[in-house]
Amino acid sequence: MYPHSLFRLYITVGKTEEAVSMYKQLKMYGDMVRLVKQFFPEHLDATHLQLAKVSDCTVIHVCIQYFSVFLHHCEDVIY
Repeated sequence: MYPHSLFRLYITVGKTEEAVSMYKQLKMYGDMVRLVKQFFPEHLDATHLQLAKVSDCTVIHVCIQYFSVFLHHCEDVIY
């Protein structure tokens, strides 16, 4: 079963919180925000803040990885 079909089934039977949670676990954040906006608009700001924290951590992690590779290359040039 295609994931979106499963999510539609959850929504049809009134399990919207579970659908949002599943989108979050699968890191399908665009779809997660869409459902929060549609079914839980009072939580939209908190959802955006939560995603910003996740995004910041991801960006920092990627930057650290690239910096580590850069330093490694600098060591090769220096020595």
